[in-house]
Formats: sequence, C-alpha cells, structure tokens
Amino acid sequence: MDTRLQEAAHRWFRHAWPEYTEHIARTGQQPIRQVEAPAGLTQEHYHQGRPDFVLECPNRFYHFLAVELKLPFGTRPQGQAAWRQVVERQQGKYSSCHTLADFIRAINQYMDER
Repeated sequence: MDTRLQEAAHRWFRHAWPEYTEHIARTGQQPIRQVEAPAGLTQEHYHQGRPDFVLECPNRFYHFLAVELKLPFGTRPQGQAAWRQVVERQQGKYSSCHTLADFIRAINQYMDER
C-alpha cells in the first residue's frame, strides 16, 4: 500500500509539474543527491526514515525538498529524525506526508516559494 501511495504521488507530480519531472527522484528507484548517511544508524535502519522523494529544485529558502510518505497509521521510523537532520544540514526542507493531499500541499507550497 505504501508503494501505491508513492506511485500516485509520482503520477500526480508528473501531471501537475511536467517541466520539473527530471528534478524529482524516487529514492528507491534511482540515485539521489549525495548525502551523508546519518551518524549512528545501523545498516538495518539506514533506509528507515530516508525520504521517498527528493525534489532537486531550489526555492527562495531551501536547496531541495525531501518528502517522506507515511501511511496514515504509520509510525515514525527510528532513522527519520536522523535523516531530517542530514537534509536540514544541507539546507534542504524535510516534509513528512501521510496522504496524497499532504504531498500535493507540500509540493505546491514549496514550488510557490520559488
């Protein structure tokens, strides 16, 4: 089900922002910007909390947007806080979204701040 949410989010983005399709990466499918691994995470926790999408398009406030999609009943992974710190250290914005509507709102708000 988590994969279906990711696919729906990716489809929406390609439709709503076609000129930026090359700037968004699903982290499970293709490499993203080189970010350091959060300190102290074991190999098994490395991917937990890692953003599902990275929009490599700067706006007025941030260099990029990292989005973690969570199911409405999902729990906060152990590594999420660590990944958030890594993203913020690199002047990125980290957003956690529980629904497609949350994802749409996060993307549109970020893009409106260009």
